[in-house]
Amino acid sequence: MRARLQSSDRLVKLSLSLDPEDELPAVGQQGMRIELVTNGATIRLPRGERQAHPDLMALVVLTILRPWCRRRLLVEGGVSRAFATAVHAAMSIEIGPVDDALEQRAAGSQLGLLYSGGPDCMAAAVLIGQEMPLFHLKRVKHPRIPDRANHVRVDVNEALVRRVEERGEEVHLAETDLEYLCRPFPTYPQWTALATGPLLQADELDLGGLVTGRNISGMYLRWGMQFDSSGDDEEAWDAVFAAVGVPLVQPLAGASDVSNMRIARDYRHYDLARSCQLGTLEGPCSRCRKCLTKELIRASLEGRSLPDDLVAGVSGNESVVAAFSGPPPYDGQHTLVYTLARVPGLEETFLAGALQRLQPSVEGSVWVDRFYGPALEPHVPSHLVSAVREAIEKRIGWMTDAEERIVETWDGSGP
Repeated sequence: MRARLQSSDRLVKLSLSLDPEDELPAVGQQGMRIELVTNGATIRLPRGERQAHPDLMALVVLTILRPWCRRRLLVEGGVSRAFATAVHAAMSIEIGPVDDALEQRAAGSQLGLLYSGGPDCMAAAVLIGQEMPLFHLKRVKHPRIPDRANHVRVDVNEALVRRVEERGEEVHLAETDLEYLCRPFPTYPQWTALATGPLLQADELDLGGLVTGRNISGMYLRWGMQFDSSGDDEEAWDAVFAAVGVPLVQPLAGASDVSNMRIARDYRHYDLARSCQLGTLEGPCSRCRKCLTKELIRASLEGRSLPDDLVAGVSGNESVVAAFSGPPPYDGQHTLVYTLARVPGLEETFLAGALQRLQPSVEGSVWVDRFYGPALEPHVPSHLVSAVREAIEKRIGWMTDAEERIVETWDGSGP
C-alpha cells in the first residue's frame, strides 16, 4: 500500500493506492469485517502552525490503514530508521522509505487525553490526576459519500465538548471524514484512528504521551465475550506509539465500565458525561443500548431500579431487545452480570430472559468492580505507575488472585 499525507495550513489530506497483493476486505477493530470504499480522507485541525515530524505523519497513516497493510506501507516523505525498525518488529510491516538522515522524534513533556465526553475518558483523567489538554475528533460529512448515519448527533457531542472548554479546559477539536473510508458505516478502521488529531499536533503541543479511556472490555475481554491477552494488537500499538515519543497511557486497562463509572463521578465535569450518540443537548435518548448499559450501571451503584421511561423506551427498540432474546454470550456480559445481580425489578422487563439464563449473583460478580492487577504496568509508563496505583487503591481496589483467574478464564458462552 502507498499513502500520501499532505498538510496545508490546518487541512491534512490522506490519499492512498493499493499494491497488487492488497485487497479491499479486511478485519477491523473487535474483529469486525470491513471493506475499503474510497481512497481518501481529510482531517481538519484546530491549529496548524507547525508541520509534524515525518514519523508522526507516518504513524497517522498506519493508525488508519493498518487493516489493509499486508506487508508494506510506503509513505511520502520517508521515516526514520528507528521508526521503521519498531513497526517491522511490532507488526511485520515494511514501512518506508527510510531516511537515514532523519532523527527519531524525541518525546514531549506533557500528556494529552483522548476525550469523547463519556465516563471512561473522565475516569482515565481522574486516575492520571494531572492537567491535560483534551483531544476530540468530530465526524463531518464526506464530499462524495452519502451520510448513512445522519441520526448520530455529532452536533450534540461537539456542544458538550464545547461546554467543557467554556469551563476553562484546553480543548483541541479536529474534524474528519475518516469514518466514510470503509463500510459498514459509521466506523473507524481501527480505534487508533482517534489519535490522528493529537499525533498531528504532537510537536506543536509538545506531547509526550496520550491517555485513553480504553478499559478491560477492549483490552482483555473482547467486549465481555472471552479473555484475550492480546486485545486489538495492543502490544504492537504500544510499541509504535512509543517509537514516536507519544506512548499510549491506558490506566483503565484493568477496569470495567462499572468501576469506571464509580471513578468518573470524581471528575470535575462529570455532570456533562454522555455515552449516548442519539440524544439531544437536553439529555440522552433513553432507548439505545448505550443508554441501557449506563443506566443499569448507575442503578446498580445507587441501589435502585431502572427508570420507567427508560424501560419503556428500550422496550420499543427491537434491535436492543433482540440482543437479549437468545442465549449468551452477550455484548459486555461481565457488566451485564454485575448489574443484573444488583438492579431490582428486572423480572418483568425484556431482560427477564437474560436474567434467567445467566443466574447472576452479587458474590460472583464482585470482581467486576475491582482492578485487574496484571493490566497496570504494561499499559502505564513507569514514571506514572505509582500515582495511578495509589488512585486505584483509593477508589476501587484490586482483584484477588482468585478473581484474576476468573478474568483469565472468562468465556461468556459458558463452560
